[in-house]
This record gives sequence, C-alpha cells and structure tokens, in this order.
Amino acid sequence: MQKSNLDAILMGGSGSTGSSLLKNILGRHTQIFASQETSLFAKEKLYTDWSYSKNRIFKTRWRGLKNYGFHRYAQVDFYLDEIDLSTTQIKQLIKTSATLPDFANALFNKKTSEKNVQYWLEKTPANSCQFKNFQNSFPTSKIIHTVRHPLDAIASMMARGHDPYYAICIYLVNTACGLSCRNDENYIEVKYEDLVNTSDQTLQKICADLKLEFQSNMLQPKQEGHIQVTKLEGWQYDETQAVGSKSINRFEKLEIEQQHEILSAVASIRINEFGRRFYQTNISSIHEISEILEYDIRLSDLPKPINSQYLKKFKRRDQVKRALFNYPYGFWNYPIDI
Repeated sequence: MQKSNLDAILMGGSGSTGSSLLKNILGRHTQIFASQETSLFAKEKLYTDWSYSKNRIFKTRWRGLKNYGFHRYAQVDFYLDEIDLSTTQIKQLIKTSATLPDFANALFNKKTSEKNVQYWLEKTPANSCQFKNFQNSFPTSKIIHTVRHPLDAIASMMARGHDPYYAICIYLVNTACGLSCRNDENYIEVKYEDLVNTSDQTLQKICADLKLEFQSNMLQPKQEGHIQVTKLEGWQYDETQAVGSKSINRFEKLEIEQQHEILSAVASIRINEFGRRFYQTNISSIHEISEILEYDIRLSDLPKPINSQYLKKFKRRDQVKRALFNYPYGFWNYPIDI
C-alpha cells in the first residue's frame, strides 16, 4: 500500500452521532476544506486492490463497491460543484492515479490549493470501519470518531426510518470498529453530548489535537452554500443552526413500550466470531461499548426479553438484500447473531 503525506482528516462513526454537525463546524475553519459525504474512503477494496477496484468507482448496485460498515451502500458520490471537477476529469484522475492516496490528493487538490488550507476532511459514517487502512495509507492523517449515547443514537436513526435491528447493528458495528483505534496517536474521539453541551471547550481541544488555532466563528451558524442536506427527516434541528442540546436524552422521550423494545433488542444483538474477525474488533455488544464510553444503558431494567422472531425477520431481510447485491457477507457468512 503506497502511503501519502497528505494532511487529511477522516471522520466516521455510527449514524446520528453528530458527525454532520461537527463536519459543518470544522468546515468553517480557515485551514480546513470539508468535503461532502462521498463514501470513497469506506471501501476496503480501494485500499487493498486499487489497480483493479478503481475501475468500479463509478459502478452502482451489485457491481458497485460496497461500504465495509453495516450500512448497505454500493456507490461513490462526487459533488462536482464542490470540487470544481467534471466527471470526465475525475475518470482521468482515476486512470492516472497509482494509489488511493494519489487519487484523493488529486481529487481535492484544486480546492485545497485555491483555499490554501492545511487539511481536507471527509465524513462518512462507515469510515470508522476503515480507520486502520486509512491511517496506513495516509500516515500524517487524523481520524475523528464521533460517538453518542447508544440509546439516543438508535432512537434518532429509528426516527429517520430505520428498523430497530438495522439501527442497532449500525451503531454496534461502526462504533466497535472505531474504538479499535482508540489507542492510536492520531485518533480523536468526540462525544456528541460534549459537542452540544460544552461546545467551546470541545472545539478548542479538537483544534489543539489538529495543531490548529481555535477560531470562535466556527460556532457561528450560517447557511452553507455547498452543503446539500443539512436536516434529514427525524432530526430535531438543522445542522447549520446554532449548536443546541435538545437531542440529548432523546431515548427518554420515547413511550415506555418503545424504550423496552429497543432495550430488549440491544440486549439480544451481538457481533459473532465471524463478525469480530471480519471487522477486526474484540467488541461483541453494545453493553461493552457503553462500558468503554461510560454510558449507562440499564439493561438490568428489562421487564421481559424480546421475541427473537421479531428481530430475526429483520435479519433475514438484511441477509437477502446483501446476497442479492453481492455484499462481502450474506446468508452463510454473516457477522450478527441474535
């Protein structure tokens, strides 16, 4: 794997952990160019087999490159206005680049040179499952892992339309993968609760870790002209508004029956032995994650176990979709047990 001397920031974690909010804030720093969500760096094949896999960058569906997080996503997205390149120019860069770092450098070069910034930043939740490969390829890079109370994050993802099984698995897999880099020198962990409750102190620490001067105007809301979506269905506020804390304790605002449903499912879903090898993690459960991150999830308060057939229905549906679209695992090698 050829390495790059690019100054890069890769951000990832579970969905609904504040990564979009943090990306927008950091994107206001004069030394950071923050890209939209491309999924480019969530594709393991681009790190391990660039010469062959680069030819699939513009493919989609079953022929597309798959994210290696739990999200089912099989394409790379380029925002042409943002990077000021045409599709033809990007395809030429892919053809002439010998490695993923070469391509990334060329992809962002025009804007980073124009803005004279120190870092480019890309945020895709599934990036957390490629933190190790990214650091090996971009040795001077920083990785930012956004985390949040598991129950609040799961409740938020469900409000956006995900079923409980899919939301829990996204949180479990993406967070477990991110935490496997927790002891690395260039790892930066940001709790959503800290970001919205103690914004100044949290941003000052992030800037110090990035060796950048803190700029208070990063916290001033403005309508970002280059951001495509700043508020999804189910979000409690627009990501370009002033930072607020009304999504803290979101789980506690649910009906008691729905709380019990989520808690029971959380207690039932685990990463199995195959999944731990596949994702290179020692973590099996959200209970373990909550202990590492010092979150209380009160699994001892469960009134009764969930009907496992209810969850298995969602699991089978997910397995079918992955098998149909040629994901790395499907029916026979599957990372989750109930």
